[in-house]
Amino acid sequence: MKKEFSDQIIIDGLQYCNWNRELFEDVWKGGLTAIHATLVYWENTEESFEKIKEWDLRFKENKDIICHAKTTNDILEAKKNNKVAILFGFQNSAPIANDIYLVESFFQKGLR
Repeated sequence: MKKEFSDQIIIDGLQYCNWNRELFEDVWKGGLTAIHATLVYWENTEESFEKIKEWDLRFKENKDIICHAKTTNDILEAKKNNKVAILFGFQNSAPIANDIYLVESFFQKGLR
């Protein structure tokens, strides 16, 4: 049985760019289900938490087409609601700065 494209789960597994409304609209119109967004590359802990605050604002400003996903169910719910799910990730361990306890703090903020 062949599934329609609109029924598929399509995930961009690694993305880093200048995030803006136009880009969100393009990926939404293109049928993307989710984006794994690189939150930071070499930024320190404080800068990383600032990036999360920036994303919180993006989610508020674009709540009609994007949402923050922390779980598989969040991705499925976004698809059901015709939104693009955004997942956070790092490219290295610089943000935890040799403090293993920061892993939980970042996890609570949605990093996966």
